[in-house]
Amino acid sequence: MTAIAFNKKGIECSIYEKTSSIENVGAGLGLWPNATSILDKFGLLKNLLAKGNVLHEIQTSTSSGKKLNTVRLKKLEDKFHFPSLVISRSYLQNELLNAVPPSQIHFNKKFVRCENKNNFTEVVFQDGTSETCDVLIFADGIHSHARKDIFNFPDLNYAGRTSWRGIAHFDKPVFENKTNYEIYGKGKRVGIFPLPNNSAYWFAAVNMSEEIASQQKRTHESLLSHFANWAEPVHALIKNTPEEKLVLTKIFHDNNIHQLVKGNFVLLGDAAHPITPDLGQGACQAIEDAFVLTECFSKNNSIAENLAAYETKRLPRVKMIARNSFRLGNVRQWENPIAIAGRNLAMKMMPEKFALKMLERNIGNRTIS
Repeated sequence: MTAIAFNKKGIECSIYEKTSSIENVGAGLGLWPNATSILDKFGLLKNLLAKGNVLHEIQTSTSSGKKLNTVRLKKLEDKFHFPSLVISRSYLQNELLNAVPPSQIHFNKKFVRCENKNNFTEVVFQDGTSETCDVLIFADGIHSHARKDIFNFPDLNYAGRTSWRGIAHFDKPVFENKTNYEIYGKGKRVGIFPLPNNSAYWFAAVNMSEEIASQQKRTHESLLSHFANWAEPVHALIKNTPEEKLVLTKIFHDNNIHQLVKGNFVLLGDAAHPITPDLGQGACQAIEDAFVLTECFSKNNSIAENLAAYETKRLPRVKMIARNSFRLGNVRQWENPIAIAGRNLAMKMMPEKFALKMLERNIGNRTIS
């Protein structure tokens, strides 16, 4: 996304990827209006809408099937003028890849080290080649090497839960096409996002120690053992997902996001702000990063001033998202029966207007308006 934004502004850039090709891995992801509005600015939204599914409401229920509440996302779409979209990760990845000239993408370029020399940086790759640049952007994911080796950040914190994700395929329609389903249990939860062609992206999060998480398996049997007494459609989702496509991930986060820039080195996306997935803002915040960074470089300022402006604009935003996401995730994963009963009652009694206001805090972003 950053390369697309830079190209639109006429800023020279190149992408260096450690793998030999871009593989279609992962499951699905959500794009809230703060992200779809940016994608529209760069002419990408139309194609994504054709391949994804626009959500108009969230329905929340208990693991026994008892309905708690409904929040109409269509009201957010009407307010922000852009939809909430769920799409497979591979579709989004391919759409972004196709928007970048192939000559700008260099494969088999595993980063080894970098060194500042006068007014530029030299980057050395494992194959023995090197390149020079004015600014080096690290978008190397939640377990970024740059975070540890260049920014000297401490290890990430385990959030106390792990997750399975996948895309289920059905022979006939199973879910309301425009509805996101959230199902809460005791220290467990499932989210369901319908996709085109009778498919659905889903996740299942389960509280457990990091040691026990390391013993989990990427199998139907391992996952189903955690949801034995849950009402359908949970079992159907799991069984209709190809086992080899299951994604098993420990949930990590950074509870002290305080720096995005060091000299002319920049962190972006999950490398910059590893957050729990509880607000569905991981991809959205990476898209915001790309937009804001590009806008900062559009000013007639020095590189140092542009990078300082990026950090100043983004730090408060990503810290707020990280904090809200972690807190919300903890509430959704409560295990105490009394706390669960109170949470469920509060959800049943909560006015829709209040729930929408909470969502607006995370979706609304004045820096991209």
